[in-house]
Amino acid sequence: ATAIVPVTTNDIGRPIGDLVSTLIATDITTHARQVLKDLATVELEVEGKGNVWYIMRVRPYRTANNVIDGVVATFDDVTERKHAEAVLSESEERFRRLFELSSDSVVLVDAESGAFVECNQHAHDRLGYSRDEFVALTLLEIQAAGFAKDVAMHLERVIKQESDTFVTRLRSATGG
Repeated sequence: ATAIVPVTTNDIGRPIGDLVSTLIATDITTHARQVLKDLATVELEVEGKGNVWYIMRVRPYRTANNVIDGVVATFDDVTERKHAEAVLSESEERFRRLFELSSDSVVLVDAESGAFVECNQHAHDRLGYSRDEFVALTLLEIQAAGFAKDVAMHLERVIKQESDTFVTRLRSATGG
């Protein structure tokens, strides 16, 4: 607790509003007042100095006689999780940029249904579909003539995890 609100024994009895916390843009007093007013727990992510993150929970303090006699604030350190989320978000953004900027037509297909889960712009543009039209279709609906067996075989291999990628021919919106 003293890492967030550096208190000493001399601070006992002082209002929390008189104490300075290491939290950035978070006023514990405001949340404490809200909890006392509504008697509902407040829970939110807050940042502390030094890029440290916490889940802050402020709830009513009930005595043994079930009388509200203040609030209890708890802080769970979630710094590692927040940093992992940031790394994952950056990785997803890099993937998204590479996926969209690829000069190849790239589609992600649900192997069970053949539905297009995702496609890059090159894929639907090249075939003459809008993105919404394209993702409403399935691989089997726009396969080129003569490739039905191939596509079914490849999807089966993907389901069995014998493969995760294959190349096929698709019919364009104009039938080509």
